[in-house]
Amino acid sequence: MRKVLMEKDGLRHVQYRQASRWIRIDTIWITERHQLWDYADKYCIEEDGKAPVAVFRHDNRLYAVAQFMILNYPMCDGCIQLEEGIQLVAYDATSPYNPYLAELDGAGEHIRLWTQERK
Repeated sequence: MRKVLMEKDGLRHVQYRQASRWIRIDTIWITERHQLWDYADKYCIEEDGKAPVAVFRHDNRLYAVAQFMILNYPMCDGCIQLEEGIQLVAYDATSPYNPYLAELDGAGEHIRLWTQERK
């Protein structure tokens, strides 16, 4: 059973379900023909046309970290505060109806995904 937590202040009564364990973020080098090219770092393009992109894999799908948009949540300085000190800092901008919310570890090397529970 995955962990279900409420927001720390408890005012909105929204629940969040943990959708993944900690996933390692890797850097891969891709060409212009790759599906994640829009998220690649264009300032680091090499002579062979490859550029780096930070990625992780979840449910047999490759995600770019850059496709997750930073939350602008005014009540808690840009993040959603959950119980147990968990902070959700970004959401998947490519999925408008039920996006993953992201939690990053302190070093920025791992990501954990959450979903908002519908009532």
